[in-house]
Amino acid sequence: MSTTTVFMIGLGCFFFGMLFQRTMEALQIIFSMKNRPLFVVENEILLFMFTVYSRLITSLETGYITMRSAGVSEETIKRIKNEDNHDLVTWRKEVMGKFVDSYPQVYKAYLNVNTWEDASEQLTLYKKFRREVNENSDRNN
Repeated sequence: MSTTTVFMIGLGCFFFGMLFQRTMEALQIIFSMKNRPLFVVENEILLFMFTVYSRLITSLETGYITMRSAGVSEETIKRIKNEDNHDLVTWRKEVMGKFVDSYPQVYKAYLNVNTWEDASEQLTLYKKFRREVNENSDRNN
């Protein structure tokens, strides 16, 4: 065999190996439960909902501080806090209900969240998953 033929066979094997590796990575992503359909979109929406909730709580706390500095009685502030807490619980239930109801019917069997607590647990795992993906892509680059 000539040197050119050996070189072409080696080059072909190299590219085939790269193609095989990429194909196997793609299959792993497709069949992995971490990357099921809509996983990223679902969790980004949940993350957005939790961010809105966090900002809402911050806004309410700022209001309580303002009321105290304006001289509003602690009893009144406590009553308002209780009303706000009730409203927040209602808001969370409504938001999760609308999220679950609006989830595409085709993928509903894959939905693992029905309550705010379920969503919180899933987001914790999702944040860990995103860190792992970012670390792996940093290592590959």
